Amino acid sequence: MGIYCNIETCLNWVALETPKQMKKSAGYVPIGSIGIYNGKCGLAAVSIMTHTARGTSTKQTLPICGNYTVESLEDSPDNQSKSFTCSEERCAFYLDNNQCDKINHNHDLYIGWTTAFYGTDKKEVINCKSFAHRKRENAFDWGRAATGFR
Repeated sequence: MGIYCNIETCLNWVALETPKQMKKSAGYVPIGSIGIYNGKCGLAAVSIMTHTARGTSTKQTLPICGNYTVESLEDSPDNQSKSFTCSEERCAFYLDNNQCDKINHNHDLYIGWTTAFYGTDKKEVINCKSFAHRKRENAFDWGRAATGFR
């Protein structure tokens, strides 16, 4: 498992000699530099925390990386993650014991910037790009319904 990251301002960021392309499903063709990661996390594990950003007319579900630091690592050694933790229960890979199913199957994690809206303000926040929403229970599959009306 690797933790790939594009947050160069973080003290835990380590540059890669060869950029890493984020793995996607078969047939995915990246456009330009989308999904290219130039670094990795210097820690053995990260902490992903739950976060909701509310704009004037939007609500964003964001899995925030809790290990971002711009201060000296010597000042806060207890602040660093000793093992992977995830409090984002809305993630499809979330397990009951505060873990991530991707970690158990040794899949890579990707951390990058995302624009979040707070009222009328917008900020760049650090989130987990491997996040996927759980399938919603009792949801109607409109794609399947459309095939029945021929």
